[in-house]
Amino acid sequence: MPVQILINTDYKQGQLSSLQLAVRDLQADADCDGMLVHLVDHPYLAPALVQEMIRRFYETKKRIIVPRYHGKRGHPVIFSNTLFGELLSAPMAEGAKAVVNAHRAETLEIDTQEEGIAVDIDTPELYQQHVRRV
Repeated sequence: MPVQILINTDYKQGQLSSLQLAVRDLQADADCDGMLVHLVDHPYLAPALVQEMIRRFYETKKRIIVPRYHGKRGHPVIFSNTLFGELLSAPMAEGAKAVVNAHRAETLEIDTQEEGIAVDIDTPELYQQHVRRV
């Protein structure tokens, strides 16, 4: 698959600014049905879960797909292209959560046994705790 790298020069505005950069780029693609948002600080992601999420996105036509581990929502999240406008106008302080919260009835939560969807590694100390030894 071709890869395109986008550079967010406004990164200091917060995480949402990076997501909005991607949304603006994807809006130009008439074949784009949605986007899967996967954060780099959530490194433990099973490819089978991603495939399941994509399958259920097309099957159910829900606008948001989010995995859930023991009742806790995690990442990645799929957003339908019908939500791109709302993602572009979401409040910077709330980020994409504002869009997710506004569309609870249009969200499919997929229960999974993949603990990695809830593992958020934000510091070097957490990284050391979660490094998998080969």
